[in-house]
Amino acid sequence: LVLHQWSQDAAHRTLPTGRCWLDVFGWWTILSPAATLRCLKTPCQKCALCGEGWRLFGVKCYNFSTDKLNWTMSRDYCAEKGGHLVIITSQAEQDFVSSGVHDNYWIGLNDLETEGKWMWVNNQTLTETGVTFWYERHGQPNEPDNWTEEDPSGENCAKLDYSDKWFDASCRERKKFICENAIILIVIHSIGYYV
Repeated sequence: LVLHQWSQDAAHRTLPTGRCWLDVFGWWTILSPAATLRCLKTPCQKCALCGEGWRLFGVKCYNFSTDKLNWTMSRDYCAEKGGHLVIITSQAEQDFVSSGVHDNYWIGLNDLETEGKWMWVNNQTLTETGVTFWYERHGQPNEPDNWTEEDPSGENCAKLDYSDKWFDASCRERKKFICENAIILIVIHSIGYYV
C-alpha cells in the first residue's frame, strides 16, 4: 500500500483506471496492481483489502505458497505473515481453496497432540467446525488412515490435494501450503471508485 497526500482534483487527474482512490483524513491511497481491493458503491464506502500476493474470498485473504515446507515450518511462516494455515469451515471455502490447488498443500489441521483428535491451528476441533472433506476409498480404509510405512510416527498433519479432498500425511514432508488472514476493512466517507 502506497500512501500519497494529494488534493481531490490531483487524484482525479492522475489515477489510472482500475485502481481505487481513498480519502482517509486527507490521504489518498494508490494500490499496487497486485493487491486486491473491493469497494461497495455507497455513500459510506467499505473496502476490503488483501496484501500483495493474497486472494480475497468472503471475509478472508488467502495466500497459496509456491515454496515447499514441512507442516510446522508452514504454520510458522503463516504466523510470521500475520495469519495462520487455512481453516476450512464451509463447502464454499473448500471449493475456493480447491480451485487454487494443482499440487498437495498443507492446511491447518493436525492430530499431533492426540491421535485421532483432529484440531485446527486455532485449537478448534474438527467436530466443532462441522465440515470434513476426507478422501473416501471404496473397499479400503478412508482417510485419515495414519499410515506408518514411510514415517513410523504416523500421519498427523492434513493436506489438501488436487482431488479436492483431505489426506493425512507425515508432518515432515515438504509441501506447498495455504495461509489465511483477516481482510483489512477500510471505511471511507464520500469517496469515488474507479472500475
